[in-house]
Amino acid sequence: MAENDTDRIQNEKLLKRVQELEQELVGQSLAEERWQEPFQLCQFEVIGQAFLYHQVRCMMAILFLIGQGMEKPEIIDELLNIEKNPQKPQYSMAVEFPLVLYDCKFESIKWIYDREVHEFNVTHLQQQWANQAVKTHMLYSMLQGLDSVAVPCGTGMTGKSTDEIIYQNQSYTGLWGEVDLYKLWR
Repeated sequence: MAENDTDRIQNEKLLKRVQELEQELVGQSLAEERWQEPFQLCQFEVIGQAFLYHQVRCMMAILFLIGQGMEKPEIIDELLNIEKNPQKPQYSMAVEFPLVLYDCKFESIKWIYDREVHEFNVTHLQQQWANQAVKTHMLYSMLQGLDSVAVPCGTGMTGKSTDEIIYQNQSYTGLWGEVDLYKLWR
């Protein structure tokens, strides 16, 4: 993933290794195992050595493309072949906000923690969590409310279910591509 020869020479000392990859579906809250289908989140954990923030974003972008069917899984092996691909690939990076560096380990370093700072951090994170949990619940409730409203779509729909009348031929094109609303909310 080096951009040029100078970067490659400097980075040869830092051998990049992926030691573990883990992917799992995560729930709405700690008490629930999974959300309803359209609200599921996926967590991807990378345990590695000598990776930079943007490299992980690039890796995730490629995995998203594979998941959307826009790239084949074989692209990973091709991109790891530095003889075939000596330059950095030209892919956009995944968005940065869900990427969290939460643990670093350094040999021979013993961290010293201040009790007051630790308590402040815990309190601050609890407040942020509560704030986000309330917002998440509000948005989820709004979506559930909108989903339960029958929206007339015109005439000539006799013999169809309410869901079919509401969502027939409606789609949304957004960041992740076109979404068929009937299939999404069914």
